[in-house]
Amino acid sequence: MAGQVFQLPDFDFFDWDDDDFVASPRDGNPGIRVYIVPTRPVAVDEHTRNRANAIYASIEFVHLYCEIKQDRDFLIEVFPQEVEFPEVGPNSKLEWCNFCLGSRLCTRIYNEGYEEPGRAMAGHSPLLSIVVHLDQDALFMLLKYLHEWFLSIGMEDSLGGWLYAVLACIRLPLAEGVGAAIATLYNDCEERLKFCNDPSERKRLYQFCAIFDVHFHNHLN
Repeated sequence: MAGQVFQLPDFDFFDWDDDDFVASPRDGNPGIRVYIVPTRPVAVDEHTRNRANAIYASIEFVHLYCEIKQDRDFLIEVFPQEVEFPEVGPNSKLEWCNFCLGSRLCTRIYNEGYEEPGRAMAGHSPLLSIVVHLDQDALFMLLKYLHEWFLSIGMEDSLGGWLYAVLACIRLPLAEGVGAAIATLYNDCEERLKFCNDPSERKRLYQFCAIFDVHFHNHLN
């Protein structure tokens, strides 16, 4: 589990076969299996498809959140921190951007404000074994940074992976200020959906909106 890279689920409810529904055990009981079998319609528009897939993504997210909440202390003990994080502070945006997204996207976001290294630097993948070592203050700071970067370049794939990871590790009930920050991010995702023409980004935006609505709804300010 520790080497798991956070990714939004990539399942299409309207493009399946019988093998997709060999369900895995749930609730730790090998006798309990959950089967979700949708009704295949004759034709589905993009909005309906994305909404259905987003609901599935939000359910998977809730399961992941519960697993992390239950096993967090164990993961921290078994997998000691091996990656050095940038400092946590008000002047650390560039360092965190480079750490998470790499020099290419960092250049897109900050333009002249970022001196790109002579050799391109790849960002770190949002591994579970990395993210569990971030405390709640660091996660909140990174959430705000990711929101700012999203407003600059949209919901890029790597940015979406980090956002998914951070959200999965933020504890409920939300600390002061976190609910308002997530509510604003939720609104900005909905606004971007109105004019986003990239199918992959639209799918990610639908999924995050569903996660905000299902997992965080009762905790938003």
